[in-house]
Amino acid sequence: MKVQLVYPPLIPGQKPRYGLQPLGALYLATFLQRRGIETGVIDGEIEGLTVDKIVQRIAASAPDLIGISAMTPQLPVALTIARQIKSLEKNIKTCLGGAHANATMEENLTICPELDYVIYGEGEYSLWELCSKPEENHRHLIEGLIYRDGTGKIIKNKPRAFIPDIDELNPLNYTLLDMTSYSMPYLPGKNVVSMIISRGCPYHCSYCDAYISQGRKLRLRSPLLIVEEIKSIMENFDIRHFSFKDSTFTLDRNHTLEFMKEIQRNSLTICWRCNSRVDRVDPDLLREMKKAGCQMILFGVESGSQDILDNLRKGTTLEQAVEAFRITHEAGIKTYASFMLGNPGETPESARRTIDLAKQLNPDIAIFFSTIAYPGTTIYSEALRDNLVQKQWWHPQHYQGEERSFAKWISSKGGTLKIAGFDHARWIKKAFREFYFRPRFILRAMKETLCNPSYLWVILSLLPNLTSFLLRKKQASTEERI
Repeated sequence: MKVQLVYPPLIPGQKPRYGLQPLGALYLATFLQRRGIETGVIDGEIEGLTVDKIVQRIAASAPDLIGISAMTPQLPVALTIARQIKSLEKNIKTCLGGAHANATMEENLTICPELDYVIYGEGEYSLWELCSKPEENHRHLIEGLIYRDGTGKIIKNKPRAFIPDIDELNPLNYTLLDMTSYSMPYLPGKNVVSMIISRGCPYHCSYCDAYISQGRKLRLRSPLLIVEEIKSIMENFDIRHFSFKDSTFTLDRNHTLEFMKEIQRNSLTICWRCNSRVDRVDPDLLREMKKAGCQMILFGVESGSQDILDNLRKGTTLEQAVEAFRITHEAGIKTYASFMLGNPGETPESARRTIDLAKQLNPDIAIFFSTIAYPGTTIYSEALRDNLVQKQWWHPQHYQGEERSFAKWISSKGGTLKIAGFDHARWIKKAFREFYFRPRFILRAMKETLCNPSYLWVILSLLPNLTSFLLRKKQASTEERI
């Protein structure tokens, strides 16, 4: 058995300047390789590959099965790859996994006849069993598998229990990827490695679907083994910059402290960033994180309205947000704040409060998104009930299957909530320009760029939002002169 795993690009043929390793595909590939199954990984996103190039690479490797890991924005490209592979060689089996497959399950086989399988839940053991027992009379025994039987009927097997000890999945085989291709603009190193130290999240945020694939129970890796993997990466790739992709890195305070102490005991000189919540940090913890090399923390603040936060089931308060940013700045750690506009119950007044809070918190980087009701989330089911979103808005029929248009479709039409009297695009642009055109921010950005020139690329990446404002101002000025 030979397997080719594919991480599809969001926009085929468009090579991003920055990006991180596709951990889902890397975990699967490492798991299969250790069990004697020849496996390769194609990262179509970081390489900027077209669909044709991906298909050519797959065909050249002559696999028995291809596994495509996709989030909802990558769905059209994923399905196109499956279709083209089947038209080229019908004997190659096609399998879809990842966040979108976990949320929509059987639906994927309905909308794409060229897909043979869908794997839901944690996929390591399910994919291994599919590869080691490919015969049709074994398929009904594979937990977490969805397939068609001999009559064409779609069968969904029972779910697989979550892996209790996730240490067995590491260390990852990073040699499957070109490690020189991955970097992040707000970490000063040339190359960056993406890692996770946990799986599972106990929170119930209405906009998140992570619980479907990872469960509610937190499962943690051994700090000692994490450090051993970091040391191996440093030795083998000469990389000292890391991005921890856990939803909430500091969820278990004692575990985080133990990890920080282990880094310090081994005298590791590393630089890293992570994600957290505003109610899961404190001064002592932040000081230890700083001593262990923490460069930046991303906080999902989401809104400046407490009513909106409550609607989102975020479980945090505005006061906690203000305090978290204050103590993080005092610890000497940079901050990255994420906000959403167009939430259930959003009004111009609540959006105004969100922008004002962003300026008050004064993070080093702020990003503003239109809220999108992704499949599998509570916000999708509630928006569907209230007629605020189109049913199955991600279905190819809604955007006519054009991969390049989907990125625009997903933020401008598909998935955004239809809130009366609220203009998503206008408020997003307003938020970006008010935050980034402040003299306070401009002065800080100039100082930061002198120390870390790559920081400039963070600002440049926001130009689509900023230049639209400048162009409108220029047009308005011209009209006034006329």
